[in-house]
Amino acid sequence: MIWDPKAQNLDLLKWYQSLIALRREYPILRHGQCRTVWADSTTNVYGFVRFDRERQALILLNNRGKSQSINLAEVRWPVALPKQVQDLLTKEKFALGEIILEPYRTRILG
Repeated sequence: MIWDPKAQNLDLLKWYQSLIALRREYPILRHGQCRTVWADSTTNVYGFVRFDRERQALILLNNRGKSQSINLAEVRWPVALPKQVQDLLTKEKFALGEIILEPYRTRILG
């Protein structure tokens, strides 16, 4: 642990705090099954769905230094094919279709 506040990575701390708050707000991020629905070694994009009988959340990770396009209609949704999803971090809404994953970023869609 780095105790000097000036040497701490406060952006990383804020990121973890937002993820913790998200897990507390959305039970589907804590309970249920997980299924890999997207794994592309060429683009370095990985996606999995956390789901139960009624709810689902798609987590997409771009582990590459350039933006990647993902077609949400091609994801194998385990509960039902949604008409629209919302990024739980930014509250941005998407219709099923192409979305852009920025370099080294994630989207948590519910």
